[in-house]
Amino acid sequence: MENRYFIAFSLPDDVGRIITDAQNELLDGYLVMQPFQPHITLVPPNVLDKIPPESILPDLKSVAGKFLPLRIKLSGFGMFENRVLYITATGPKLADLQNSLIQTLPYEAQSKSNRGFIPHITLAQAKPKQELSGELIHKLKDIIGPSLPLVFETKNISKFKWLRPRTYEDKVI
Repeated sequence: MENRYFIAFSLPDDVGRIITDAQNELLDGYLVMQPFQPHITLVPPNVLDKIPPESILPDLKSVAGKFLPLRIKLSGFGMFENRVLYITATGPKLADLQNSLIQTLPYEAQSKSNRGFIPHITLAQAKPKQELSGELIHKLKDIIGPSLPLVFETKNISKFKWLRPRTYEDKVI
């Protein structure tokens, strides 16, 4: 687990607090997993699992520098199956940035990332073999919906390093 990490945007403290407060209000311990620190993933851990961070972080920083600063807007909701509720993140060149970061990686890693990129912040994730209830989904939307849209500018990407289950340490690259 020593090299388990991912590349993401950290959120400004005020934006992160709004999302964390909503998550904590509905954390039930039965259906919903303990949430991660709110972030927008750019390169997920499964893509990076065989790559030592020191071998690619300078290149990722250089690529990101061509796109940053970037204005991000958090505005709507989406679902992955009935297991993950998220807030959509949009911004000029956000998908281009993510694609350029992936293209910087070795070919073997690039081939792992052939999924469609949907920039988002996870609000709730069901535990394995569970689904989010309609009631929980509506409560989360009711809690956080009035705060949307949230708009912020990001100037850096960060490496989120695994510390223990559901806990990462973020550090600006």
